[in-house]
Amino acid sequence: MSNDGKTVQYNGTTIQLTPGSNEIQVNGETKTLSVNVETKNGTVYVPGREFAKELGWYTRSIPRYKRLDFSTYPLPQYEGLTE
Repeated sequence: MSNDGKTVQYNGTTIQLTPGSNEIQVNGETKTLSVNVETKNGTVYVPGREFAKELGWYTRSIPRYKRLDFSTYPLPQYEGLTE
């Protein structure tokens, strides 16, 4: 994350965030998130699964444990446990 707290660079991808807006810039292309980017006490909040997708990451949801896993490699899915 950059010093302004609103630009993320990872593995050749640059994402620019605008608090209060649901539009982000991914390598110069405008994308729309399901909710607005928020800031609270200096921390920037984004929808995790959507943000991870733009970075090229994999996600796995485990509702039973109210958990969302993030990874740079494919995560195994377990029938009846993951979504």
